[in-house]
Amino acid sequence: MHLDFSRQSVRDAQIGEMLEILSSRTNPTIILGDFNSEWLAETSAIKELADKSRFIIYKPEAANCNSYKDKRLDWILISKEMEFVSYQVLPDTLSDHAMIIADIRFIDDSDQL
Repeated sequence: MHLDFSRQSVRDAQIGEMLEILSSRTNPTIILGDFNSEWLAETSAIKELADKSRFIIYKPEAANCNSYKDKRLDWILISKEMEFVSYQVLPDTLSDHAMIIADIRFIDDSDQL
């Protein structure tokens, strides 16, 4: 997915639409893309999505996760049935954003017992 790059009001509306659609889904889900939003921004679209949904993000405070110049704008969100095994931002240049690779696995319910 790709959120609007220039207008916070449009990003807010897009997040609202996503939350509405996702609220009725119960299946395991992965959402990824350019959210054009940083975690610590005053009006963070990505933080709002994570806070108001059942999704988790790879350690927002983690170092070396910048995907666009000195910013982290590209995110992977996973539903709580899954967990991140590994996560890295590659130095390869395929566009103006860096490539992100994440290994994700389903959480084994027997591990929770």
